[in-house]
Order: sequence, then structure tokens, then C-alpha cells
Amino acid sequence: MLDFGFDRMALQRIEIWTESANVRSVRMAARRGFVHEGTLRGYVREDDGSGP
Repeated sequence: MLDFGFDRMALQRIEIWTESANVRSVRMAARRGFVHEGTLRGYVREDDGSGP
């Protein structure tokens, strides 16, 4: 899928968002060549406006 995005769609960047506590997802991203660039805190809001 990454090859398709970069090669066929000419994307310059693909991002993955995952919970830092989800170790398996973090490891999978690293194996695929993703680089951790930062951590968002208090960013996501629920439909009712509540947040973390």
C-alpha cells in the first residue's frame, strides 16, 4: 500500500496516527520505515466536544 501511495499516486508523505500505548502498532510502523516525529497531547475531541 505504501508503494502504491508513493509510486502510483506520487504522494510525498504518508502519516500514521496511533496511540503511543499501542506498542504493536508503533513497532509495525517502525518496521515499515515510519519515523516518530512527535506526540499529540489533548488534540482529539469527541463528537460531544469533550476531550482527553
